[in-house]
Amino acid sequence: MIAPVCFALFCEDIRREGNGRDTIIGVMPAAIRVSKFPGALRRFSVYYRIRLPLDHDPSERIFINLDADGVSDVQIVDEDGLSAESLERLIARTKRQKAPHVEINARLRLDDFPLIGAGQIRAVAIVGEQKLVGGFINVELRDDATASQQPSEQSRCDARDS
Repeated sequence: MIAPVCFALFCEDIRREGNGRDTIIGVMPAAIRVSKFPGALRRFSVYYRIRLPLDHDPSERIFINLDADGVSDVQIVDEDGLSAESLERLIARTKRQKAPHVEINARLRLDDFPLIGAGQIRAVAIVGEQKLVGGFINVELRDDATASQQPSEQSRCDARDS
């Protein structure tokens, strides 16, 4: 039996294609450096992939959250989560396909995400009583003396000052 696992990518956009595929655009680096606070991320999305064992109890609800204590005054909490009925159907379909485990994909899009201070933004999946950190980004104040002089239109993370 495998333990539940969560993996998350921070990016600029996630596009849902007609064939059911997702296209992840502009994967962000592990650290975002801004010249001052407050600021904002103009385009900000999180792509979650959650892996569960085939014998996962569907009554153990699954939620995705974004934890940004100190970095932002916006807290994202999924209050609905994946229903037990949906999870039950997904587990049954996965077993019919003879897959080794259940895969769940989830997307979160937050435009103009406010940055109020330095710290860490964490993508979290809650599976039953377990809190799984799928990824994080450090938000730092840039030291202008050593910062790259890269033009803002080429900035990888598109952070902007307010």
